[in-house]
Amino acid sequence: MNTYQLHIELAGSSPSVWRSIQVQPDLTFSELHQIIQIVMGWEDEHLYQFSVGKTKVYDFEDRIDDGSDPRERDSVDTLLDELVIKEKTKFTYVYDFGDSWEHTIQLEKILTENEDKFYPICEDGGGACPPEDCGGIFGYQRMLTILNDKNHSEYEDIQSWLGENWDANFFDIDDVNAGLKDYYEFLDDLYEPPFDGEDAYFNYEELKKFTTPADLYRDDEEKLKTLLWLDLRLLNEDSLEKDAFERLSNLGFDKEAAKNYLLEALSIEWFYDLKYGIRHLEDRYAYNLDELPEKPQEFPRLTDAREVINRCVKGVPYAAIEYLQKDTSEKATSIIIEELKNHTDHQYCWVNCTNTPLWYAFAAEGHLCEDLIDVVIELYEKNPNDSDFLNEQGQYLMGKLAELYPETTVNKLLDAMELAVESGTKPNIFFLFDAFHFAKEETYKTRLLNLLENKHMSWYDTLAVAAADLEIKEALPILKNKIKRTEEQPENQRNFVTDALITEISSAIEILEGTQEYEISVYEPLSLTRGTSWKDRMVKYEDRFYQSDEEYENDEDFGYLDSSYDKEKRFPFMPEFKNIDPFIKEKTPGRNEPCPCGSGKKYKKCCIDK
Repeated sequence: MNTYQLHIELAGSSPSVWRSIQVQPDLTFSELHQIIQIVMGWEDEHLYQFSVGKTKVYDFEDRIDDGSDPRERDSVDTLLDELVIKEKTKFTYVYDFGDSWEHTIQLEKILTENEDKFYPICEDGGGACPPEDCGGIFGYQRMLTILNDKNHSEYEDIQSWLGENWDANFFDIDDVNAGLKDYYEFLDDLYEPPFDGEDAYFNYEELKKFTTPADLYRDDEEKLKTLLWLDLRLLNEDSLEKDAFERLSNLGFDKEAAKNYLLEALSIEWFYDLKYGIRHLEDRYAYNLDELPEKPQEFPRLTDAREVINRCVKGVPYAAIEYLQKDTSEKATSIIIEELKNHTDHQYCWVNCTNTPLWYAFAAEGHLCEDLIDVVIELYEKNPNDSDFLNEQGQYLMGKLAELYPETTVNKLLDAMELAVESGTKPNIFFLFDAFHFAKEETYKTRLLNLLENKHMSWYDTLAVAAADLEIKEALPILKNKIKRTEEQPENQRNFVTDALITEISSAIEILEGTQEYEISVYEPLSLTRGTSWKDRMVKYEDRFYQSDEEYENDEDFGYLDSSYDKEKRFPFMPEFKNIDPFIKEKTPGRNEPCPCGSGKKYKKCCIDK
């Protein structure tokens, strides 16, 4: 069998960040993505896309690749040697569509497999991988420039981010190959038959049918389990269940009817424990037992709904979110705002993932008020891991708020945009221009034009699109001047980001001049065009919010797994991946980062084995 020797280089990097690897040609592009993440040093927290000639290869997620468009292929079932066949073939890999880390990949050689070698293997390389979410290649180069100037006002911040001993030339090939070996040995173990279902701590497919406590109460198997538990509790003379049982008996209910009432109350607690891993709330349970034979309530109090959301570690707590949406009291509003303000304590990825702020962002749909404007803006400014779910919901809420409070919302949004320009922070905030649709032009036009005059690059294309979207003709000379200045840059200062910027601005100019058709479906505010409710979207993606099998709970390598692997095709003895839950791995430092114990040593030289 042959092997491919691939040269991978991060476009625009200086010093150069590159790797030379050897892989088996029959791996999928999804697997190649995982390999690139390991050898380059990325954290696999964002989307990706390969471009081979005119063919785009990416993760279709829940969509099926039906072959209707041969120029778009699903990465999980497209093999490398289907598209890359000849030596010297070049193709690209873009990771994180926000920062746009573009990698140029070339098939340098087709070699004969060496049976004594472990594949994949990294043969050579150089340069440290930039930190994630630093603003792309330009942001990273700016950080390195500041790091070389101890008198720079941002020197300490950059040094704190990168670390005192950051070396842009650092590359540890042994560390990379250890990661590759661990990853593939782990996959071998994971797919080793048989997969004993009895070892599974949690099976998403089994619980998928339970959407309410009533579903669980009607399931014969689960009802038997709760009944056995209840019988044990009724033997305890001091238990809440015993007191409720005797009270119902004194009211004239026979033993079977009394037990059924108790089971209805118990099924709520059993449901949240089984479905979301939330131990029952004693105050809610006691309340429901005391109210029997009245129908038990999932959330008799606001505090119960809040506690369920805050305790939720897997799945989507639909009922609690809906309860908060419908409770329009001032107290519920203040709770939602308070929790959203605490979002910086949480992550939005599969690393120590706590989705509590996302659930409150959905609940906020029932609490649209002026006090929410600043909170939503802050979510966009400080969301550390660019969660697509949270960003989309923030965009939706911003549009809804602008419908109600157009001038206030837009002015606060422009304040944030101008501050972002001054501070050079991440450009997420510039994607909220949906709000401008609902305000009078005189509210934002002058300030938006002033922003367009700014020379900052990383968010300029977004503002150009906004100007075209809002039909601000006065932006035409500014945009044309921007194109001219950009095109006059020396060739060695231009790259794919520059070309993309020119493309976006040119498109905006054509829309304003009327030479390009304006696509309403593309630019209309999300608050007006969102086709489904938040609940429909979460039902579709619910399996992403579940933890893994307990067996892999403490295995950091499980985090590398792509939840879209087609295991029935690649590994026929395995069930589909969604039967094993996406893993929420513990947040750990990188192998070459300082050890958190404070020893001063690198993590790999100190506590990594602990």
